[in-house]
Amino acid sequence: MIVFDTETTGIVKSVDLPTANQPRIIEFYGVKLDHEFTKVGHLHLLFNPQEPLTDEIIRITGITEETLKGSLPFAMHVRPLQRFFLGEEIVVGHNVNFDLDMLFIELKAIGFERKFPWPPAQLCTVEATEHLEGRRLNLSALHKKLFDGENFENAHRAESDVRATVDCLKELVAKGIVTLPGLG
Repeated sequence: MIVFDTETTGIVKSVDLPTANQPRIIEFYGVKLDHEFTKVGHLHLLFNPQEPLTDEIIRITGITEETLKGSLPFAMHVRPLQRFFLGEEIVVGHNVNFDLDMLFIELKAIGFERKFPWPPAQLCTVEATEHLEGRRLNLSALHKKLFDGENFENAHRAESDVRATVDCLKELVAKGIVTLPGLG
């Protein structure tokens, strides 16, 4: 299974809009886990979005033009992403549809959306836990709920968000709140 997160230059519009009108991915972090949650691989990439970052995105993510200096555009990272996803059955994320849409948009922009090994099953920790409070919980709120008010550091950086999502996922599975697709 892959748990992943992206940081982007904005919010996805309709995936049917031209890719030129869409935000860009600036950071990807993914971790591969076996069904016992043992880490078996990871991938961290920074992308040159080929457009200036807004003050709001810099404030939210802490990612600056300097952070991205020397980074390559998304198209130059397709092969490592394909290899990372190849053969995986489950993809997990907190609001995973957003991250999958972002990958789709970036891949569509270079004609690779149908040449990507999309995992057949997905699990969204937002959707899976909406019933806990009767509303969608952001990752910080879910983490606090599951871990007695404990925060996690560096929210809105892909690796930190993935680590927090993995922690939450383990806890949700242990408590029987979430069942991983394909595992009964």
